[in-house]
Amino acid sequence: MNDILAVLDKYLALHPEDKNRLSLLSSQLAKGEDVTIRKNFTGHVTGSGLVLSPDRKKILLVYHKFFQRWIQPGGHIDPGDATPFDTAIREVREETGAEGLTSLSAEEPPVPIDIDVHHISANQAKDEPEHRHYDFRYAFIADSENIRNEDDGIAKVEWVPLEDSRIQLEPWMRTRLPR
Repeated sequence: MNDILAVLDKYLALHPEDKNRLSLLSSQLAKGEDVTIRKNFTGHVTGSGLVLSPDRKKILLVYHKFFQRWIQPGGHIDPGDATPFDTAIREVREETGAEGLTSLSAEEPPVPIDIDVHHISANQAKDEPEHRHYDFRYAFIADSENIRNEDDGIAKVEWVPLEDSRIQLEPWMRTRLPR
């Protein structure tokens, strides 16, 4: 959890305009809440990857069966993940088969290009009430466009041109992706 606080502090130093948007996460960390466990239904951390193709003209997306939409690969922190960065890499590999990922963060530990806060609806099948995800979004460049789909929760995996309407990135975040 100290790693998450350190990454959050570095992120906010780079993007102070996001302080209010991330105030609940900061508050949970200040209270000593474990935001790495999925059963923290105030909110918990996830990790995802915004993976650019080698030519930086496409982004890797997955069609998520539960959410019924195209999103970047990512998911919950597993016990073996030391940081949200580790989660992002693991999830990208599990959901897409992509290998040869190079982080675009110059910081150590790597800092995400965005920390998104989004609402997750209740899921009766998993006995989960509605809650928040604090999605630490990391940017990567893939060394090839080789992908495969072997994840049950993912219907499709595709390289999508950055101009494609399926890409749900906020306009300001597009400016954080290197071209």
